Amino acid sequence: VPYYATMDIHFKKTPLELGFFQPEDYTYPFTSSQARSELFFHESVLSRASKILAEEDQVALSADELRFQVSLAAAKIENTLQLRAEHPDPNLPPKILRAMYRAYIEYSKSEYYSAFDKAIERVTASMVENENERKRLGEELKVEIEKIGRATGVYDPEVQGQILSSLIIELEKSRQQNRLDLFKVNRRLKDVPE
Repeated sequence: VPYYATMDIHFKKTPLELGFFQPEDYTYPFTSSQARSELFFHESVLSRASKILAEEDQVALSADELRFQVSLAAAKIENTLQLRAEHPDPNLPPKILRAMYRAYIEYSKSEYYSAFDKAIERVTASMVENENERKRLGEELKVEIEKIGRATGVYDPEVQGQILSSLIIELEKSRQQNRLDLFKVNRRLKDVPE
């Protein structure tokens, strides 16, 4: 009869569920409890767990062997799963659970950070794009003002300055909004619990 050990794992809400990110900004795919639980059997998690067991406990179990010795079941507490490991050696189930849990945490962290980096890249790219658009529009505006001046004979610097400043204000509002978006993403990163 195989020996077994169990570990209860409680999932906190994701940064998306907590409202730190909008769905379009947050590309991390594991956002439901079921998807997060399935991650335990992701090849990367199993491979990491196998490596942890080999390096720290001198236990040789492949990712495929771990897949068949570990199971998940829903616990009685909401957002909680029970991870269970079985093995004929009574010393191995707790070691397997620790390795699986550590591998899961390491992999999840790398995926979360990747999602945050992508969100920041998207906002930064938008800021660069808006800055380039502002420069392009500024150049076009100069050309148009010169055309209007030649066509109408209105070269009054005050009138032209008012037209130009109203357009610049609109462009500046757009630039400030982009900066605010980036600030919000950075603030959310600081507020996200580990």
